[in-house]
Amino acid sequence: MNTTDLVYNAIANHDWEGMKLYMSRMNILDFRRIQTQLRKKILPSLTNDDFWNTYLHLIKYKKAAFLACATAAERLAQDEIIDFNNEHIKQLSLYLHSQYPEAIVSLMNILIPILTQERQIESLFEAFNVDYRTRIAVLLKHNSPIVYYMLFKTLCHHHESKELIGKCCLFIIKKKDDMSLNMAYIMKEYFDLNDVKCPKSLNIERYELSYIERNYDNFLNVLLGKRPKL
Repeated sequence: MNTTDLVYNAIANHDWEGMKLYMSRMNILDFRRIQTQLRKKILPSLTNDDFWNTYLHLIKYKKAAFLACATAAERLAQDEIIDFNNEHIKQLSLYLHSQYPEAIVSLMNILIPILTQERQIESLFEAFNVDYRTRIAVLLKHNSPIVYYMLFKTLCHHHESKELIGKCCLFIIKKKDDMSLNMAYIMKEYFDLNDVKCPKSLNIERYELSYIERNYDNFLNVLLGKRPKL
């Protein structure tokens, strides 16, 4: 059995000491190969619990090499079985907070684009104790309807910070794509950002803005230039 197979076997048996031992014996080429195989083949085949258990021990072994392997959770997200409320995630959160706090933002930026539901994103932030300013900073970097909805909800909870909301709106305007301009216009109108110069991209009545608070479907309709469900 070659070293790569030994690593596979160790992971399958939760033999983390064995996994680390076999990886430490790999040359650079084999190590890069196992990184790719873990991201593309091994991790996507695991259950939610086994995924995060394996990921936790990969991070503990060599964070820099395996942090990006979190993209392999995309299959769990698409199948709507991803779950951040488990013991392995708790251990991962504690480990990163104590050893590599800067890596938490990097992990958020890896995971946010692959998540598909409101509850997934909210659960992720809660699992890693991400404060609201960091949430906003992370969400601003990405560009999808669900991300903009989560940004809107986060800003609604801190609507008293008009200056911060205005800065977020200006940042989104600079993206210049149609959806971002719609989002900026929604923010300008909803939060009464009178000092923000934003091109009018939507024909929406003021009373309709209250409907976007109700649920994601209404928000999505307005964001895409449709009417909310009244």
